[in-house]
Amino acid sequence: MSQVEFYDEVAGLASFVIEGEEYSEDGESAVVPVAVLKRTDIASIPYNFDIEICESQSDAAVVIKIPAHFKRIGEKKFHVWYEELITRKYWDGVVGLRLFMETKKGIIEERSREIGDILLDYYDDDGAYICLKYCTNIIADSIDNLLMDIEQLYGEIEGATDIALGSPFQQIDDCEKESEFTIKILLPLFKVRICECKV
Repeated sequence: MSQVEFYDEVAGLASFVIEGEEYSEDGESAVVPVAVLKRTDIASIPYNFDIEICESQSDAAVVIKIPAHFKRIGEKKFHVWYEELITRKYWDGVVGLRLFMETKKGIIEERSREIGDILLDYYDDDGAYICLKYCTNIIADSIDNLLMDIEQLYGEIEGATDIALGSPFQQIDDCEKESEFTIKILLPLFKVRICECKV
């Protein structure tokens, strides 16, 4: 496993290095590809340092599949937040952006009340952009487990939103693997049914 090298010798100046590659420009946060994180020892992640997950990174672009950040807040405890900022200008969804995001917001609020594992942190619609931020805490023994839980929660929220909008099976062909189908389609269906039974 690779170790994170984190230097904070002078206040305000820090370096976040994995396998000789520097990922932080400001010493407070870093955008790190999933493949690099998976080779990293969880115990070497510094406390209270913002790490944004990306699929790939180059000088030209950063590819983000899941809009998630995490901070280590305990020995094996991580604060995770998902932050989406979407513009109407480039939205090409089947339903309008406002309906999609308000439905997702409602799913998050309901899950917060019913299950209590997530919390809506922020929602704003300024007419051009919609920003949605929600968070959770995850206990993980390894980076693999942390990343799997981060992806699973995001997939469950996305899947529940699709189901609430009336198209639970629209994306079966789009699922790249069986686990994605389970997370985005089956788990939200089970959770919807459990919530209905509680009423």
